[in-house]
Amino acid sequence: MLLSAQPEWADVTPTPQLEAPGEPVVRIRYDEDYEDAMGLLRSLMAKQELSDRALHLTSVVIFMNSAHLTVWEYRRCILRALNSKARWLAELEFMHEVNELNTKNYQLWNHRRAVVEVLLPSDTEERRRASLLKGETLESEHTLDKELEHIEEVFESDAKHYHAWAHRQWVTERHGCWKRELALTEEMIERDPHNNSAWNYRFYVIQSCGVSSGSLQAHVAHAIGALERGLDNEAVYAFLLGLLFRGPHRKAPQEDVAAVIQGLLTERQGGGARWVSFQATLSYSLALRLAGLEDGNLMLWTSPAFSSLPCPKALAQSAVKKWEWLKMADGVRKGAYELKIKIALSTIRTLPE
Repeated sequence: MLLSAQPEWADVTPTPQLEAPGEPVVRIRYDEDYEDAMGLLRSLMAKQELSDRALHLTSVVIFMNSAHLTVWEYRRCILRALNSKARWLAELEFMHEVNELNTKNYQLWNHRRAVVEVLLPSDTEERRRASLLKGETLESEHTLDKELEHIEEVFESDAKHYHAWAHRQWVTERHGCWKRELALTEEMIERDPHNNSAWNYRFYVIQSCGVSSGSLQAHVAHAIGALERGLDNEAVYAFLLGLLFRGPHRKAPQEDVAAVIQGLLTERQGGGARWVSFQATLSYSLALRLAGLEDGNLMLWTSPAFSSLPCPKALAQSAVKKWEWLKMADGVRKGAYELKIKIALSTIRTLPE
């Protein structure tokens, strides 16, 4: 039986989907149950009904089409109007059921943020709104630890789940719960050193927490340790370059930075093409940094500690030499190396000895 034929909906006439004038070129063939439920939903939205039955109807439609952005937004409008803590808590189970159907659903994770904002307020205004909820005296069974545990459960089935990592980043920044995050990334990387999502999140955590004495060496040592399990790990090389040239360590104690770079520029037996490519990029990026051609021409690294490194021109020439070798060793990327060489040779003429 269609929903519209049930007594509960006797007072509602389904609104058909509005088509363009004339006959559509290709009419979308909807399931009859879905078309009926959407007709009821359009009618309720038209008269701005924010009721329990409207909430239930959004559940029905979402289970038929969990990516329907408008229905999710209408659901949140209803929840805010009902202003019931119990109903917001019930959303946790509802989202769990939707997650079982399609975990990589933008609307689901966006909705989760809205629910977390209500159940786990983080500022004065959110706490004020939470105190006005009906049944506010109900003890919330949802805590920050449980929210983080939920995300880790998602990682168990998909360690590179984009939405889960983005949600973790949002929750962590919102509540300032950084204490466990580096350890989490180490656990994830230990399981899979090629997990680019974990490396990306590790970089984000380091950026957010700032630089402490000796931390640069520790982060680099951890990354090099991951390379011991595979020198072809693109995620590690991207992390190291970001750490040195884009992360907070670019303004770290310069003696630490110089020592780390000196170690990374050292020749490595059996490094292979990928290690050589990393060293070439490192040398060229360092040449630009020391010459003040990055960061808005700011001279960020001026410490005498860098005097032990080659001059900018020599560093750039070393990068070109490595790219020339890579043209033969890695023919698939020959065009990319030729472009790098062309750009570098043009820059070298402007670099100091």
